[in-house]
Amino acid sequence: MDLYTSTFQKKEEAPFENHIEFGWDAYDGYNMFEKYEIYRSGKDCNIDSATLLKTITDVNLNTFIDEEPLPNSEACYFLKIYTNKGLLGESDPRYINPEFIFPENVLFKNAEVIENEVSLSWEKYSGYYFSHYEIRVQDQNENWAPNIESVKIITDINTTTFIDTNPPYVNNPIYSIYVYNIFGNISNLNDEKSVVKTAFTRPELLDADYIKYVSFDPEGQSFFFYLRNTKNEPRLVKYDYIKQEITAEAFKLPTSYTEVEMKLITSENGKELVFSQSNELFIYDAETLIFKHSLNASYSSMDSFEYFDDNIWVLSDSDDVFTYKRNGDQFVQIDEKPHFPDHQGGQNYEITKLDKNNFLLSHNNEGRAIHYSISNAGEITNNGIKEIPLSFKYNSDVIVNTTSSYLLNKKRNTVYSLDDFSKTVTYSTPIVTSNFSKNGTEIYGTNNDPEVYDNYKNFKKEVIVYSILNNNFRTIPTKGFPLYIVEDNFGNIISLSSGFPRNSYYDGYNGNVADMFVEIIK
Repeated sequence: MDLYTSTFQKKEEAPFENHIEFGWDAYDGYNMFEKYEIYRSGKDCNIDSATLLKTITDVNLNTFIDEEPLPNSEACYFLKIYTNKGLLGESDPRYINPEFIFPENVLFKNAEVIENEVSLSWEKYSGYYFSHYEIRVQDQNENWAPNIESVKIITDINTTTFIDTNPPYVNNPIYSIYVYNIFGNISNLNDEKSVVKTAFTRPELLDADYIKYVSFDPEGQSFFFYLRNTKNEPRLVKYDYIKQEITAEAFKLPTSYTEVEMKLITSENGKELVFSQSNELFIYDAETLIFKHSLNASYSSMDSFEYFDDNIWVLSDSDDVFTYKRNGDQFVQIDEKPHFPDHQGGQNYEITKLDKNNFLLSHNNEGRAIHYSISNAGEITNNGIKEIPLSFKYNSDVIVNTTSSYLLNKKRNTVYSLDDFSKTVTYSTPIVTSNFSKNGTEIYGTNNDPEVYDNYKNFKKEVIVYSILNNNFRTIPTKGFPLYIVEDNFGNIISLSSGFPRNSYYDGYNGNVADMFVEIIK
């Protein structure tokens, strides 16, 4: 009787789960043993089309390992037993799904920082069905899922070292090593064996979890950042991107949350950083960030503000536009005019300065703008509705370039003429717009849009430069993922970038990881 082929089974318990190994009860019957035969077929489990894999003539050798299984394929295995009387029996097919066969981990031996590089070494993989190693790197995000990037694929099993010549723009990055088998399965991560933390640091990183507001000084080659650092503390700083250092910091900080962006303004009073606070403007010296004074308006809540000329300022709220004359640290109201009759929620009645005597007032929900002019004395004239549907998150989402006479609406990827407010061009690349070039004929941006690309999988380290005149674009490689791109007065294209993909520089859900820096890309 065949009492043996029914015991033919795959071994599942440790240490057999990472390969295909079968065992069975050895033959001990009355007849003379001749051989065991192991067959393999496809997932159809057809013995007639099966391939003979192994013939075993030692009766006590009752295990079999498939050293070269079918890659990325399900299979069935059979056992046949022969004696001197012929075929004793044949097993039922044993179906194997390789998606549950995982490779073993490998052990990191060393991680060493050598100048600006990280040298890694690990033990050679000793398991079955090797396909390749993968080296990954991540930040130390302890509050949320870490940012992870694949660094290197190594297909030679005997290669056990790797030098990362361009470590990510985060401090103390963490490296991990994975093994893939021929089935496409990956080793489970073992923090004690296959993960290593490094002492690598990048001094150019900004201590910022996120940046609420950015202002740029193209002449002074500096940024002004109102940010939250990795300790969740607010800071208002001036950053010199040539020296790569903070050159000034404000010790009197804004006290109210506001959606009105800070602005760098040059006037009769010099260069100043202006920060809206409800019904007042905080004025800082742009060189030192010393708080000078506040300018108080005569109404309760400010939506937008802009400086024009001769100490005249225009402000808006949910109902009106105002002009004020600045006299030292005092605001004196000159004029007031109503704007849209329908009261829109969510504030964001935005002023767009066209020149020293003209501006637009618009709101996302209106789909149009009111054209105002102001006299040299600050008196306001309503010049009527302009059918220009501007869209904002912040006031800087609409930019005017007087050199080219263009108005750029970043949220709509649309350029308008300042002469008659007609649409000049609409573009699809770049998807995300940052700014005009200095001469206003090119647009800087990226295609890194989280709403288009799920999980950032198609984000690229590059800036896209779109030509308005030629209706084409070119790309410039970058060290990081660009978040905000501008051009300074010296012809440099500057990018505020991140080491790992993120939604924006003002994304407040990065887990207190510093990964932003400023790079000169051209």
